[in-house]
Order: sequence, then structure tokens, then C-alpha cells
Amino acid sequence: MKKVLLRDVAEKAGVSIAMVSYVLNGQKTDRINKDTAQRIRDAVEELNYRPNFLAQSLKLKKTFSLGFIAADIANTFSSQLARIISDEADRAGYALIIGSSDESKPRFERLIDQLLNRQVDGLILAAPDGSEELIKALQTRKIPLVLIDRYFPELPVSSVRVNNYQASFDAMTHFISEGRKKIGILVFDTGLHHLNERMRGAQDGITQSKAAAYITHLINENQIEQEVPAAIQSMLKQDVDALYFTSNKLGIVGMRYLMNQQIPVPVKMSALFFDETEVFDFYPNPLPFIRQPLKEMGKKAVELVFQQMNEAASAAESVVLETTLVQSHIDQ
Repeated sequence: MKKVLLRDVAEKAGVSIAMVSYVLNGQKTDRINKDTAQRIRDAVEELNYRPNFLAQSLKLKKTFSLGFIAADIANTFSSQLARIISDEADRAGYALIIGSSDESKPRFERLIDQLLNRQVDGLILAAPDGSEELIKALQTRKIPLVLIDRYFPELPVSSVRVNNYQASFDAMTHFISEGRKKIGILVFDTGLHHLNERMRGAQDGITQSKAAAYITHLINENQIEQEVPAAIQSMLKQDVDALYFTSNKLGIVGMRYLMNQQIPVPVKMSALFFDETEVFDFYPNPLPFIRQPLKEMGKKAVELVFQQMNEAASAAESVVLETTLVQSHIDQ
């Protein structure tokens, strides 16, 4: 089968090759008649023309690809976010290359190198703890990038995240409205700002209420299967009547332990989780959780990275979105 060339599309549409190129590349849209542009698109479809992306890349100095590094692609939060970002990129004619750092700084650095070697046009990053210097280096190289979920307050980098502090503060208000008097907070032992904000918001929400007390347990992410049950066991001995899991990974391990110990939730122990997961749907009783606006996060991250790609001098923009406290998985 003969390969369809750009000049074939131009002849079919009755326009110049340059005009076809402008329409396909989204250039000079304000100067091209809408009927002419549609005629070109119709010719492209009829002839089944497929652009030579290698040639386009060399000419436009673009690869029409974005890189997304998730914290843990096995986690529901990361996988759903990847799907949303991929869909948004696809709508703009871009491919998304996905990597998972698994919260490892060395792995994160290797993935960055691999993506840059593939000459992606922009990066969306869920950066792990301790990666500030690498982010600074990317900025120095003027690589378009947006941080998602995670951020570093001291770095002027575009980011999209939720109001972790307020979400946790409101979650404690929920516990206190139930009459809970002693709340256990489980959080990863990390320098990541967004997780520490969840802990701080929960602690402030309890302290300012003056109606309850709290106990905080820091969990090593590499030891959650051992440390979460040990933490809950310790809290039970201290008469804790509510547990706040600041991530769904902690919540999954925690609920498994509570069920194995036949501790009824929410009768004897109330539980609330940051982020949802399908695992909670199998629990017989309603489980409240904090829902993050994933669709808005993904769309905004893609919007910001495109903005940087098209406007080299664009200022860093910090977008903070609000969460929703869902009272029950059943009554959503």
C-alpha cells in the first residue's frame, strides 16, 4: 500500500502543503478559515494520513510526549491519577510515559534520566522525600515540570495538591462529633511535607476542640505490615476509641488487623482514612474516608505543564484543591 504523504492531503483538500502543516500542528489558527481547516481534517481522515512524528519532532523540537513518575503505581491513588493524566495528554495529542519510583530516591533519579533521554517535552512528578536538589537541577535546565500531590514549600515550582491540613482537621471534627475521646493517628515517618501536614492538621483539630486527646504513631513505610498492628495494639491498651489512617496503605493493613482481631468498627473502634480504596467496599459496615479530587488534580497538572512548555517564562503556580469527607462507602 502506497504511503500517504503530506502533499497527497494538500492535493485532496486543494490547499498548499504549508497550510496542511499549519492545521495539523495547530499553528496560525487565527489566520486559517474554519471551512478550510475542516476540509483539511476531512482529507486527513479520508486518506488515513498518519503524520511522521519523527520528522515533526526534528522540525518542531518536540517529541509530543510527557513523563509521569508516580509514587507507587500499585496504589489506587497513583493508578487512577495516571489514567486521568494519560487521558488528558491523549486529548492534546501527547503520549504519556509512566514510571513508578516506589518512594525510592535513587529509582526516581534513574527514571528522570530515562525520561530526559527520551526527550519528553514535560514532566509531572510525585517526588519522593529528599529529591529537592534534583528538582532544583531540573529547574536550572528549564525543564517544564509540575509537582503533583507532593511539594516542597521552599521551592518555587508549579504544583497541584490538596489542602491536607484542613482535610485532617475536619476529619477530627467528625470523630469528635461522634463522641470519640481518644484518637490514634497513624502516619508515615517521613520528611514529605504533605504527610506531615496531615498529621499537623489532625493534631490541631483535636487540641483546639478541647474535647479529646490523641496519640501519634510514626510508621516506617518499609515495615508497615509489622508496625501498624503493633501501633494499634499499643493504642488499644491506652483506650484509643478512634483511628485515623493518613494514607490508604496504612488503612488497608490496619483494617486487616482489626478484622483478624474481631474488633468491631465502628462499634468499639471508629476508623477514618485519607484516600479511598476498593478494598474498603468489602467491609460490612460503612467506612468514612477523605476523597481527593483526582480528576481536577490530573487535569490541572497537565494544564500547568503545557503552560510551561508554551511559555518558557511562565511563573510558578501553586494550586491547592479541597477534599471531601465521605461519610460512607455505601451511601456515596
